[in-house]
Amino acid sequence: MPSPSSASDKRPPAFALRNLELRFSGAERPVFQNLCLDVVDGEFLSIVGPSGCGKSTLLKMLAGLLMPSGGELNRCSSSADSLSRIGFVFQHPTLLPWRTALDNLLLPLELGPDAGERRLSRTECEELLLQVGLTAADADKRPSELSGGMQMRLSLARALATGPDVLLLDEPFAAVDDLLRLRLQEDVRQLYERKHLTTILVTHNLHEAVFMSDRVVVLGGSPSKVVDSISVSGPRSRSAEYRQSPAFYNDLRSVTAALFRTPVSGKESGDA
Repeated sequence: MPSPSSASDKRPPAFALRNLELRFSGAERPVFQNLCLDVVDGEFLSIVGPSGCGKSTLLKMLAGLLMPSGGELNRCSSSADSLSRIGFVFQHPTLLPWRTALDNLLLPLELGPDAGERRLSRTECEELLLQVGLTAADADKRPSELSGGMQMRLSLARALATGPDVLLLDEPFAAVDDLLRLRLQEDVRQLYERKHLTTILVTHNLHEAVFMSDRVVVLGGSPSKVVDSISVSGPRSRSAEYRQSPAFYNDLRSVTAALFRTPVSGKESGDA
């Protein structure tokens, strides 16, 4: 059984999960039981595992959208508004079609617990768009005028609008074509390298998990728990060339082997 954190450095945890349990009303068995995991402050962590093992459910628990039935889920932050300091990018962009890109970007500031207290100028919004690969000219476009990849970039910019110190990504590239997916992986990794956000990605794509992450956690079993934690040996700065390196393929083999050893949940839940 792996330790709660297998990261090689001694940075403090951003999240500490101890004997975590989640049971839905009427369910035959809990989704999680005795799940232990540390998410190291400032790391890029990917979560993989068989379909139905609760990967997306775990992400929602970290975001505070679901509450555990038992155990401990500690958000280790010096910030008093720790939950509002979490950015979440969902599987689909979930943009409001009648609002411009700029107005969609500002939505978390309008709906959050500190609504109205923090504002972004037009220049700050345009800078956010530039950070995710959009342009200032895109600010006044509506979602219907943006491609699927541009909509996902806008969703990412919206998650960054509150100035989070944690970024949660739930299969954000699943609906785009393969070439765009590779480009978005590189862009998000570069964004991580610039901002040093604690970043947690849920994905079914093992190549994606190894390319983007400092560490890959494998979930499995029924109830689900951490069955392996694999540190990725790649450089901090990742480029397309890294995908062809021996280090990349060695880590990919390790993650693949761990996934094949992972018990499959007894029932498909429809959750990633």
